[in-house]
Amino acid sequence: MIESLSDFLWYWDAIAGLQPIVGGDPTFTRASSGLIVPDRSHRIRSISADFPRFPWVTIDGERVRVLLLEMARTSVALDSEDLTTGNWSSTGTPIVTGDDSIAPDGTVTADKVEDDDGAARESRNQGTITVADDSNPHAVAVFIRKQTGGPGGRIRVDLSGGTPITATLPFDPDALTVDDSDGDVDLAGIEDMGDWFAVFLVVSNDSSGNTSLDVRLEPVETAASTGFQHFWGLGIEVGAFPTSYKGVSAGSSVTRAVENCSWNGAPDPQAMVIYLDMVLVDPLATGNSRRFLQIGKSDDSDSRIFIHNQAANKIRLSYDPGTETTADITLTTPAVGERVQIVASLEADGSGRLVVSHAGADPTGSDFAAAAEGMATAWSDNVLWLNSIGTASVSAEKYRQVKIVKAANLDAAVDGTDDDELLIEMENLAVNQFGQVR
Repeated sequence: MIESLSDFLWYWDAIAGLQPIVGGDPTFTRASSGLIVPDRSHRIRSISADFPRFPWVTIDGERVRVLLLEMARTSVALDSEDLTTGNWSSTGTPIVTGDDSIAPDGTVTADKVEDDDGAARESRNQGTITVADDSNPHAVAVFIRKQTGGPGGRIRVDLSGGTPITATLPFDPDALTVDDSDGDVDLAGIEDMGDWFAVFLVVSNDSSGNTSLDVRLEPVETAASTGFQHFWGLGIEVGAFPTSYKGVSAGSSVTRAVENCSWNGAPDPQAMVIYLDMVLVDPLATGNSRRFLQIGKSDDSDSRIFIHNQAANKIRLSYDPGTETTADITLTTPAVGERVQIVASLEADGSGRLVVSHAGADPTGSDFAAAAEGMATAWSDNVLWLNSIGTASVSAEKYRQVKIVKAANLDAAVDGTDDDELLIEMENLAVNQFGQVR
């Protein structure tokens, strides 16, 4: 039974920042400034370089703080917060009013686009953006303001040479529909941000020769009436999923640098149980092999515990005292934005078990056999990493908690007979700000 801090080998919760209650000193780097999307009140806030970002997400109906870690990404959208400039063009004759509403960052910088005739579609366009390789997916995201009793907004994304690919946001967000006549929409979604929706599309095109991207922002109108909508913060980036908004872009692209987070002083090799609670940002893709958590040396050399995405929809636990032993779990298509809980146990003989649950489903478990070398005597370095090491195996995740406890102190068994009880016990272990177990 976990009764005191001495039963913990590690306890970190994003609610308290980067410093664990039990654990070593943190190191965080990001060479560029970043934006928190969103905070507890759904507000976007800017933050300086080399400071971590702690947005809030909704888990089981509760707003909770998480640590956001992302790879480097560049948005090629121009004048992302000003639809009145020459970097935007029009289809039809929409009326564009600059700085007409309060934007998601609290400034009066959101622009209104109004359809003036109630007939043919009219839009404000960020057009003819050159793409280096049309076989790569492109993620397009924008903020669309909610309206009371009025029409919604629409993103339309065109790869030149193909049929328009359109996502429509009607007034009812539950009725979000995707018009995918070419079959090129890889991912689409909507996030409720209080007064705004964050809407995104990821598109790809298998045909050759398409080297430009046309993004159109349209108010939804009917034949009988005109319509208007407020837009803000367009982002266009190469990638299989959208990352967080990178900030205002003027006449050039804007880049957010890679984020690295680690702690010195990870526990020595011993029988232990590791619990990781996170929210997916990056889909579990084929061959991604991205890092969720690692204990060991910063150059990936032996010995280490490594929890990572091994293949499409697959999570792997690797233990390497000299010869790697692994446990794999294949999930049923976890979606972006879903909560994933991982329990990894390591026994004194080098055997182990991986238990995973996502979106609140019953946990799935998998074992690996004892290592020929037995338990390692050291990790090479006692460093605990989340996400990337430098620029290797980089992904994007939202981390909530990391807990590591001595296996002997748990009530639930770690032999595969009580996966659900083990997961519940690890989830419910809590330490308050005074270092008291509760």
